[in-house]
Amino acid sequence: MTPIKESANSLPVLISGYYGFDNLGDEAILESIIQWFATRVDVHPVVMSYDPQATFDAYETDAILRTSFMKIVSRIPSSPVLLQGGGGLLQDTTSFKSLVYYLGVMLLGFVTGRRVVAFGQGIGPLEAEISPTLVGEFLGQCDLVAVRDFKSYTFAQNRLPLNSSIVYMADAALLLDPAPSDAVEDVFFQENLDLPGRPLIAFCVKGSIKDRVQLTALARTIDMTIADLGGGVALIPFHHPDDLEYAKRVKSLVTERDEVMIVEGKHSPAEMLGLIGKCDLVVGMRLHSLIFAANQGVPFVAVSYDPKIDEFAGEFGFKPAAHTPLVGPEILFDAIADAYELRGRMKTKITETTSRLRTRAQSGFNALGELFDRLELRKLGILRASKLRSRKSVKKPIP
Repeated sequence: MTPIKESANSLPVLISGYYGFDNLGDEAILESIIQWFATRVDVHPVVMSYDPQATFDAYETDAILRTSFMKIVSRIPSSPVLLQGGGGLLQDTTSFKSLVYYLGVMLLGFVTGRRVVAFGQGIGPLEAEISPTLVGEFLGQCDLVAVRDFKSYTFAQNRLPLNSSIVYMADAALLLDPAPSDAVEDVFFQENLDLPGRPLIAFCVKGSIKDRVQLTALARTIDMTIADLGGGVALIPFHHPDDLEYAKRVKSLVTERDEVMIVEGKHSPAEMLGLIGKCDLVVGMRLHSLIFAANQGVPFVAVSYDPKIDEFAGEFGFKPAAHTPLVGPEILFDAIADAYELRGRMKTKITETTSRLRTRAQSGFNALGELFDRLELRKLGILRASKLRSRKSVKKPIP
C-alpha cells in the first residue's frame, strides 16, 4: 500500500480501534482508512495499537501503545481530531471493560477539546442496562457519527440529538483494494492452495475448542463438501492465534485431511483479500470473511454467531445457513451444495449489491473529508508549522 507521507504542514489524527491484535477484520478496516489518509495532504494518522511496531511495519505509519495513558495524552495536544473507528467497538458482549475503554478514549477527546468522530461503527449488542444510555450520551457529543449497518443507524437516530451529524455508511473494508496479483500468487502457492481444474472452498472458522459437537459438525461438513464437489478446502484464520488453533483442531477430525489446507501465515489484509478472490466459495463464521468475499464478488455461505452477520447477509437478500453452536453437518452442507450450484447467479447478485454498499461506505469517507475541510486543518497545519519555524529561528541573546 502507499506509505503515508507526513509533510511539515500535515496534522496528526489519533485513530483508536481494535488494532495490533492480529484480527484480520479490524486490520482491514484500518488499512482501508489509511488508504484514504494517503489521499489527503492536510492530515496523517497516528494509530493507537496493541503492537505499535507491528502496525508501523505493516502500514508505515506512526503508531503508539494503546494501553499507555501517558503516550496517548502526550499526543492529544497536537491532534485536532480523535477518530474512533471502525468496527464493532461499542458493544459489551466481549466485556463491559472493553466498552469502558473505548468510551474512555472518547471522553479524553471531549475533555481536551478535540473534535471526536465515531467512524464506521457497528453499535451493539449492548447487554448491560446502562450501556445503551452511555453509548447514546457519548455519541451525542461527537462531531460526526458514521455507522456501518441499519441497526446501528436506527440506534443513533433514536438516541442522538436531532442536530447530530449521522451518516449511514457501510463497512470500510468493502473499499479495500487487494494486493497486486503477483503478491497474491506468491501467498497462494506458499500456502499450497493451487488445485488446477478443481474448486477451492474457503472455510473461515471460529469457536471454542471445548465444543466438541461443533468441531465434529464442521469436520463432517468439510468431508461431505470434499466428497460432493470434488475439490479442496482452505481453512483461513481471521484472528491469530485463536482461529489458527481452532482450524487445526477441525482438520484433525476431518477424514480427508490431505484435501484440507490451513493458511498458517500472517498475511496482510490486502493479500488475504486477493486470496479470498481466488476461491470458488466462502463459508464464513466471521463477518469480515463475508465482507472479503463480497468485496471480490465470491459467493458465500454465512454461519452466524452475532446479529451483525445476519444483517450483512440480509443486505444481499440472504439468510445465514446456520447459527452457532452447530450441532450437525446436514443443514450447512445443503446450503454449501446449493450455493455452489447457484454460484453464477449469486455472483451477479453479490456484485450488484456490493457496488451499492461501496457507494454507502464512500459516503462515510466523504463526510469525514468534509468535516476536515470545514475545520480548515490545512490552514491550521501551515500556521502551526510557521510558529514552530519561528521558535527555532529565535536566537538566544548574547550575555
